[in-house]
Amino acid sequence: MRDLATSVPGRSAALLRSVFYDLMNLPEPPAGPVLAPYPPTDLAPLRGEVEAWWARVDLAPDGVHALRRWPADVPPAEGLDRYLVVAAGHPRHDLYGLAAVIVLPHDGPPAAEVFAARPACRLVVRHGTRDRCEATSRDGATVTVRVTDPGPVDASVYASAMVDLTGRVELSVGDHRTTVER
Repeated sequence: MRDLATSVPGRSAALLRSVFYDLMNLPEPPAGPVLAPYPPTDLAPLRGEVEAWWARVDLAPDGVHALRRWPADVPPAEGLDRYLVVAAGHPRHDLYGLAAVIVLPHDGPPAAEVFAARPACRLVVRHGTRDRCEATSRDGATVTVRVTDPGPVDASVYASAMVDLTGRVELSVGDHRTTVER
């Protein structure tokens, strides 16, 4: 695996260090670079909730709407019809101005304030429980979004798919299918 990750196995730290010192117009220290080994057991993936994602909803031949998500920091393919969803508290504040959907905590600011401050926002979703939440559209209409079986994500994720959908729809997130009603 290591051979696939670099064209210079075992030398990348020294080469990178040399390049950076050259860029800073500084002489490289005589001692070699410090390489702190991390045992694989000490490395753990982050397990927090995703707080900003690109979203796309496609209608499958069987009539189920499929919500596809990927992290907002990963640029989607050009020309892909998608919209941005950002949760309150996300550290990248630059994403809020671009978001079509903003997910707020249950005690967050009123939707009207969010719409006034963010012209691109089309839907404000307010956390509720795992199987229900509120969604407010730009025209001020607020509805309760109900999910029959939320599975791996809570209702606010499903509600984010409702930016262009209304009524009762079958929606899938990954392999999980459920009914969402707005």
